[in-house]
Amino acid sequence: DRPGTTRDAINFRLAWNEHEFILVDTAGLRRRSKIDDQIEYYSGLRATKNMDKADVAVVLIDAVEGYTTQDARIMGLAIERGCGLLVAVNKWDIINLREDAGKQFLKNLHRELPYLVDYPVVFMSGLTGRKVDKCLENVVSIYQNRQTRVSTPALNRSIEKMNQRHLPTKDGREIKILYATQLGNVPPTFSFFSNHPELISDSYKRFVEKNLRQEFGFKGSPIRMFWRRRRKA
Repeated sequence: DRPGTTRDAINFRLAWNEHEFILVDTAGLRRRSKIDDQIEYYSGLRATKNMDKADVAVVLIDAVEGYTTQDARIMGLAIERGCGLLVAVNKWDIINLREDAGKQFLKNLHRELPYLVDYPVVFMSGLTGRKVDKCLENVVSIYQNRQTRVSTPALNRSIEKMNQRHLPTKDGREIKILYATQLGNVPPTFSFFSNHPELISDSYKRFVEKNLRQEFGFKGSPIRMFWRRRRKA
């Protein structure tokens, strides 16, 4: 119940609704410039290594304090490492539970960290147990989404629809995705072949990712995309 008291990762098993989990409660991560305790420094390194092995990272945000810069860094790190991500806003029991309180919190969070729109947020209370089951439901769903595999024909039908909706151009040259294939999952990883991969902008890559998510799901899971030139026959 006091921040900063966990020194090392604590593992335990949980069976819930015909699912089995290994939960790892890690030490909190702070900026290394703020760490003056050698034990905390190494517990932070172990927490990061646990993230590399995790299927889903549940990042706890203090509802009273709001998200911090460090929370944002940890969420970005989880996505970068390929973890599924669930944002759990804890201590919701002591917030003024206006009908629109959750909506307003979510609106502010998505405005300041827009990439989180693709990741579930649960308002919970560790003290009362409020929506703890909802956290576990989301973890199962994210775990499954992270393992999604899309067939090559279905993926290329989706690409064709994207090409019909929007073909970007640069310096008078039309940029087109010619075909795509899924390289693997955990997390879902795709290779896109284009006539001009070097000209594809970040905004168009976001457009493609958004369409993939709308078509095939992936809620709570990162998506990795590689852009390559069409192979010659």
